[in-house]
Amino acid sequence: GNYGPLLEGLEGLLESLEPSDPAIEGIAFRLFELTFLDGQIRKAAAYLQTSFEAADRQVTIRPGEYLRDHNLKMADFWLLHGDADQAKLGERVAHETRENLVRITSQGYRRPNTLIMLGYAHALVGDINGMYSAMDEAIDRGFRDLSKLNTIARTEDIKMRAEFLERIHRVEALIAVEKDNLAAMELP
Repeated sequence: GNYGPLLEGLEGLLESLEPSDPAIEGIAFRLFELTFLDGQIRKAAAYLQTSFEAADRQVTIRPGEYLRDHNLKMADFWLLHGDADQAKLGERVAHETRENLVRITSQGYRRPNTLIMLGYAHALVGDINGMYSAMDEAIDRGFRDLSKLNTIARTEDIKMRAEFLERIHRVEALIAVEKDNLAAMELP
């Protein structure tokens, strides 16, 4: 895509902010996503680092912070594309995020999106059984986003496993049933 004008605007906005501005985290993360999509891997890594450093400067962690999946995307990016130090940082972020999601879900917060993020966190730390368990519960609770399921699998190896494909087929079947049920409804 042509991200040039958007990148320029966000880069200008980022440069205009005071170093302590909490908006830096989100803007730097958006720049990370756009530069990554644009194929600028080194620049994307720098923006990801800026976003993470801005998050570290925040004195308090908002309770919803770990419910956003960008921490997991950052960890995944660093694990796949980072140097040795960034990979270690990616591991730390993945483990910390998983611990927080385990704590949150153990307190009864078991929404489908939260469970999918827990599955993603499990996958990042190498716990494939934990990933499957979280996926199953999320699907049971109504999760139907096939693209997100493919994202959490991370690698083609996992995506080709029979256990993973069974879950994808299950969601496809549930979506088909829900579409049929909608089509059969009579509107007043």
